[in-house]
Order: sequence, then C-alpha cells, then structure tokens
Amino acid sequence: FEELVTGIEPASAYSFSRYVYNFMVNKFGNFHLAERHIHDLFTSAWACQQQQPLCRLFLIFATDGASVQTPEYADQEALSFVLKAAGALAGEEAVQLFPLPEDLESPAITVTIDAVAKAIKIMFPKHAQAALLARIKLINSEAVDLDGC
Repeated sequence: FEELVTGIEPASAYSFSRYVYNFMVNKFGNFHLAERHIHDLFTSAWACQQQQPLCRLFLIFATDGASVQTPEYADQEALSFVLKAAGALAGEEAVQLFPLPEDLESPAITVTIDAVAKAIKIMFPKHAQAALLARIKLINSEAVDLDGC
C-alpha cells in the first residue's frame, strides 16, 4: 500500500502477482474496483487455461508455480527468461510479444525453426547454440509448438 500512495519504489523486486495487483489499483484508482477486476481476470484465466497457453503461462507466474506444482517458476529469473525468449522470438519489429494461434479451434502457437534459431543466437552463448538447436530440431525440423516446450 505504501508504494502505491507514495509512488516510491520498494528496494526489493516485485513478485509478479504484486505487480498485477499494483497495476490494477493504479489503472482503476481504488482498491474496490481493482479487486473486482483482478477477480474477473483470474476467473477468466482459470477457465481458459486448458485452451489458451497464454492464460496458463499467466497463472504459472501469478501463482508462483503453484498452479502446475512447479515452485521454480516463482523465481524472477524464470519470468525474465520467458519474457526475453518471447521478445527474441517476436523480433524487433513485432507489434505484440506473443504470437496468436493459427486458428482458435486449436490454440497451438507454432514458431518457425528459423525464428527459433535467431532467438537461440540472441539468448545463449555461442558454445551452447548448436547443441540446443539440434535438440529442438529433433522435436520438429520445421516449426516448434511453443505450448509444447
């Protein structure tokens, strides 16, 4: 509450769920409206998590991994890695961070191997790139299903 009122950033890093809460309070201007919208956001995310990979990803980070029994997702480095990977896959000219599924009936999100190779070159040291790309190509040599990773 103090950082919302004073505008002073805390000395330690925010958790993802705290960031979402503060964002909503700042957006709607009061706790009552913010909490109503947060409730709707989480209810919708829970309802859509089986069909929408982005909803599942949101819940993994918002629940510190509890939604999938993986507490390692509570680590800020995991969130940072996912966002950097999404940015590298999207490219510099992208207007949205995450690609949309090809069709809404099957919400799989695929990325070409060329885009994956570019992202690997951006994110990983040179000595690890070839082995990582070779492993990914074993899954599929043309495209990668992001939700299946």
